[in-house]
Amino acid sequence: MSGTGHGCREHSDGRSPEAELDGTEPEVTDTDDIRFTALLNEVWGGLLAYTRRRVRPDEQHLVDDLASKAAEDLYAQWRKRRGAIGNAAAMVRQSVKCDLANHRARQARRRTDPVAVDDQTLADHADPAAESEILAMLGRVDHERLLAELPRLLTERQRQVVLAVDVDGLTQAEAAAQLGISVRGLQEQRKAALARLRRHLTTPPAAPTVTTPAGATPTPTTSRDTR
Repeated sequence: MSGTGHGCREHSDGRSPEAELDGTEPEVTDTDDIRFTALLNEVWGGLLAYTRRRVRPDEQHLVDDLASKAAEDLYAQWRKRRGAIGNAAAMVRQSVKCDLANHRARQARRRTDPVAVDDQTLADHADPAAESEILAMLGRVDHERLLAELPRLLTERQRQVVLAVDVDGLTQAEAAAQLGISVRGLQEQRKAALARLRRHLTTPPAAPTVTTPAGATPTPTTSRDTR
C-alpha cells in the first residue's frame, strides 16, 4: 500500500505488493498506459463509492486521497505483473481498507487490531434509517455500547458478512468469494445475525425480584383498580 511501515500490506490475492515477477522492471509503452487507463476507469466509480462507505462523516476529506493512493498501488502491481491483474476491484478495496486503518492508527483513534477497526466501521454505519435491516437494528443501540457489545451480539464471521454485504455493498457472490465461504453459507450467517439481533432487541428486561421479609404477607397486585 501507500507509504511505509504498513501493518496491512498484502493484496487480496495474497501476493506482496513489492513482489517482482522476475526482478526486472518492464518497459511501459503508450499502449500499456491506454490499457491501464481503461482498467482504472472500470473500477474508479466503485472505488470512490467503496471509500465513501468506509470513512466516517468526519473523514470525508480523505476520500480522494485514499482512492488516488489505491490507484497508485494498482498501477504498481499492473506494471510488475505486465497487465496480468486478476481482480482489480478487490485490490483497490484492500488498498483503501489498509490505508484507512493505518491512518486511524497514526491518529491514535483506535488500536491497529483489524477486528477493532472493522467493528468501528460497522458501528459508524449503524443507523435506524438504514435500508439494511441489520444496520437499522444495530442503529437502535447506543454507539459506544454497540462497540462494546458487538462481539456478543454477532460472531466474528457474522460481522464479516454484514460488513461485506451491508456496508461495503458487495453482492452475495462477491462477498462469499472474498470471505472464502459458499453463497449459501453466507446467507445462513446473515440470517443467523438477524435472528440474534431480533432476540437481543426484542427480549424485554427481566422483571425485578421482590423480596418479602420473613413473616410478612405479600400484597397482591392487579393490573386495574378493583375497588
